[in-house]
Amino acid sequence: MNKDKLILPVTILLAAIIIGGFIYASQTAKQQSIERQQRIELEAKQAELQAEKEQQDKIKQEEELKQLNLSYCLEKADEAYLSYLKLNGTTNKDGSVTTPTYISDIANKNKQNDKDNCYKQYK
Repeated sequence: MNKDKLILPVTILLAAIIIGGFIYASQTAKQQSIERQQRIELEAKQAELQAEKEQQDKIKQEEELKQLNLSYCLEKADEAYLSYLKLNGTTNKDGSVTTPTYISDIANKNKQNDKDNCYKQYK
């Protein structure tokens, strides 16, 4: 008779253990799924931030290159201006150049046109 009295509690205990095991396994799987999803979202966010940083770096490099090209272009405009004055004027003993007014007007106009073109191209 003792066995008959123990079968029901043992069965209930085993059933509870099995059900507990299933609940534990499902909760563990759910937690792993949540962690995996969070990891995927974090990796996506990191990739997005990296792409954004690379885009900003590229824009910065392009701006620096434009500024460098603008400076070079403006220097060339100044050199062309001085060269035009020297070719069409008279160099004094002190190194200065004397030109007729119409020559200096043409040189100034050309220099301004060259600088305007530089700003149009590199701004």
